[in-house]
Amino acid sequence: MTEGPSKTAVFQAIVERKAATQSEIMDITGLSRSIVSSKLGQLCEDGFLTENGYRDSSGGRKPTLFSPNPEAGFFIGIDVKAPLLRVALLDLRFNIRETREAACDPRAQGEVILDQIVHMTNKLIRSSPEPKRILGASIGLPGLIDYTRSVSVAIERFPAWRDIPIKDVFVNTFGIPVFLENDVALMALGENWHRQDNDGKDFLYVGFRTGIGVATFIDGKLYKGVDGLANMLGHSIVDMRGKPCYCGNRGCLETLASEPAIEERAAALLSPKKKMIARDIYDACRRGDDLARKVIAETGRYLAIGLINLLCLFNPHQIIIGGDIIRAKDVLLEEVHKIIAELVRSPSLRNTSITSAQLGDEAAWIGAAYLAEQRIIGDGYDQGHTLLNRR
Repeated sequence: MTEGPSKTAVFQAIVERKAATQSEIMDITGLSRSIVSSKLGQLCEDGFLTENGYRDSSGGRKPTLFSPNPEAGFFIGIDVKAPLLRVALLDLRFNIRETREAACDPRAQGEVILDQIVHMTNKLIRSSPEPKRILGASIGLPGLIDYTRSVSVAIERFPAWRDIPIKDVFVNTFGIPVFLENDVALMALGENWHRQDNDGKDFLYVGFRTGIGVATFIDGKLYKGVDGLANMLGHSIVDMRGKPCYCGNRGCLETLASEPAIEERAAALLSPKKKMIARDIYDACRRGDDLARKVIAETGRYLAIGLINLLCLFNPHQIIIGGDIIRAKDVLLEEVHKIIAELVRSPSLRNTSITSAQLGDEAAWIGAAYLAEQRIIGDGYDQGHTLLNRR
């Protein structure tokens, strides 16, 4: 292995594990002790790595742990959780350093919403302690993405958003590498990196948001389908005579189980009727509020129907439910497990682990930083010349 790739391999081994010893890096990369030792020294000297304590040892000298230097570079994570716009600054350890959130007018022209995202990002960058150390950005988008043209084709909850060249606008405005990905896929990437207990092979991540998406990982790789639409669990039809959906159909799962559906269900039960946001309902459920528990339990029953469809299609090892709804995970999962136990007959399908994520919506920001790091440093974004070899 040549100078550049071996240096990158050492760094990426540490990124994947958050921290690693020299022996662990040797096991992961297959590189010799002398090469790993040399690259660790170079990466520390260049400021990309720091010594970060010691790994416990059963005997003898404790091995040194190496971690990315959080100040060596930063990433911008952008999460379009329509109609909420969310941007964050993250460091090289994927710690969230600063955030900004704002609602937009979902009826506005796509260019107007894009301008708002750019303005929020610009304010975040200007307030950053080291704007010149921002290495790149990733943007999480619901709806259809044309990855070939780097265009956000459509976002259902933004009816006037059509063929927005969001990547080109960001590259031209900020002069940094920018990557587009589905918002739930970014959440899955962030959760998978954070957990460190997933073998990264086969699992489904269900993102519970204003819509419901699913990220499918097969043999450790994200499966997107022919046109990148293999994630639209929320538009699986569960009631042919049900409520109209944004997509034009009736009875889609997300008309019954999504954050807007939760808010609508809670408003119908309140007297007098008043608007509650989903996060407040989750927190009320966690505190034991009877009305909130009823709303979340009913949501869990509908969500279970969607999950049963996934079980039958994929027979996955694990399903992870993510999003801010994990604040009410106890009530939600109790109902999900109950319905699945009642309706699923196959013992092998009932063996699938269905659990809550460890991260809420912040997973999208962490996944955005992770994707940008993988593409910029891991893949060598600039014509194959990795950033690690430019210092």
